[in-house]
Amino acid sequence: MIKLNELAQYTGSEYFYLYNGNLVVTDGIRYLMDNGCAWLIDIIVSVRGLPAIQAEDFEAWTLTVDLENHTAKVIATDGDKGDGAIKLYEQEIEYTDCPVKELKLFVSREGHRKTVMLNSEW
Repeated sequence: MIKLNELAQYTGSEYFYLYNGNLVVTDGIRYLMDNGCAWLIDIIVSVRGLPAIQAEDFEAWTLTVDLENHTAKVIATDGDKGDGAIKLYEQEIEYTDCPVKELKLFVSREGHRKTVMLNSEW
């Protein structure tokens, strides 16, 4: 189970992990995955082939959770390059037990791979 005080400690990454062959995840993302939110990273992996996602060197992902109804929404944008954020992807989550009201993740191109990190690890 994710604990906010533990999540807050990730302000950089000592290690980087290859995930699903083409994505690199940080220590903070590994913490999320090990504590019940691997499905969120699987969503990010599942849309790697979309042209809008492939074209971006930087993506800003937000998970917004309705804690009362146990539903959520995942939205990916281009991170706002100065002309307002452009939505790249959106998905409704019918059920989640994620205890965090909002998570922000960044995905950044590093050579031929992309790295997923918590916004605090940026």
